[in-house]
Amino acid sequence: MGAPGEAGEAGLVSVLLSTRNRAASLGVAMQSVLDQEGVDLELIVVNDGSTDATAAVLAAHGDDSRVRVFHQEESRGLPASLNRAAKEARGALLARVDDDDRWIRRDKLLLQRAAFEASPDLVLLGTGYRDEAQRAIRNPLRDADIRKQMLFRCPFCHPSVVMRASAFHAVGGYDEAMTYGEDWELWLRLGTTGRLGNLGELCVEKAGGQKTLSAQNFDRQLHLAVSLAGTHRDSYPGASRALGMHRFSRWFFDRFPLGGAVHRALSRAYRGVFSLERD
Repeated sequence: MGAPGEAGEAGLVSVLLSTRNRAASLGVAMQSVLDQEGVDLELIVVNDGSTDATAAVLAAHGDDSRVRVFHQEESRGLPASLNRAAKEARGALLARVDDDDRWIRRDKLLLQRAAFEASPDLVLLGTGYRDEAQRAIRNPLRDADIRKQMLFRCPFCHPSVVMRASAFHAVGGYDEAMTYGEDWELWLRLGTTGRLGNLGELCVEKAGGQKTLSAQNFDRQLHLAVSLAGTHRDSYPGASRALGMHRFSRWFFDRFPLGGAVHRALSRAYRGVFSLERD
């Protein structure tokens, strides 16, 4: 079992998965982890108070010694569930996967583990991915380029990342008080302890079907962006510009509807500015 300050078992990757009422997609997500080649892994699943057939899906993997399942009678939320999984983890590296996404390269963990072994100061490493619309998205690869974006947007795909367990525990894990954006907030703290990186390979496929960002969630996202840019303004470059952009966005989208022509044009410009689409 992992604990703050412990390095974990070298060579072992602990994959953290929290699930709640996603029985229809959970098996695919789990199998994409178990299909990884060339790396020792354990898959730690926290069943966060599911009331559907999740327990049956998990029981179907009961013969695989790599799968460790923990049931919570009542939902504690994603950050708390992931922290519980991390506390149970034995590996020196912690990976993430969501219960409605899947890994699409069987050497994903092998590639990421090799990068950590080659760079002792690396604390967080993501990969490219296909988004809900099947667009190929590649975030910046180098530490310096990632840091330039950290206050403007989240330059990591959550179900793609691998973290060094010692760094995760050193910063206190996920903030359990957060109900939104807990990943971005954690990356900002991890980045103060070591080097950040992304691989260009497309290793994750996000859940199918174009997801619509509701006006309520978009407003929450902008409020979070302002808060994080203010809190971490001394740790990353561009704080004044980031705060200005987020505050202008809040003002602007109070006046123009999401999904309209103006919003679509700005979304295309946003992807171009941050070089998100490569093919």
